[in-house]
Amino acid sequence: MQVKISNNLSATLEFPEDFKRFSVNVEGNPSDQPRVRDAISSVGDMTDAETMWVKETWLRTAPGRSEAPEWQDGVSNMIAGAKKYGWVDEATGCIKAHVVWTETAQ
Repeated sequence: MQVKISNNLSATLEFPEDFKRFSVNVEGNPSDQPRVRDAISSVGDMTDAETMWVKETWLRTAPGRSEAPEWQDGVSNMIAGAKKYGWVDEATGCIKAHVVWTETAQ
């Protein structure tokens, strides 16, 4: 599962059925981090150019998610697995994700 943040700063979910991987792919480069961070606060908190804490509430309602009830169960199981590694902030309900930057042609 991957959160994709495009050049226009819209966020969608890609590969929603892949519960074994969770990352954020941002079109741009790490120097864009402050601009991206400010624009996507509804999705989560990009603490630095390599880490984002994605809101569970956003994830469960994200554009690109599956409408199947089983999908919500899959998300719950993925989050439970992430908790074992300390990748869930119980206070905020956010899941830790690695950020990958993809430069695109302008």
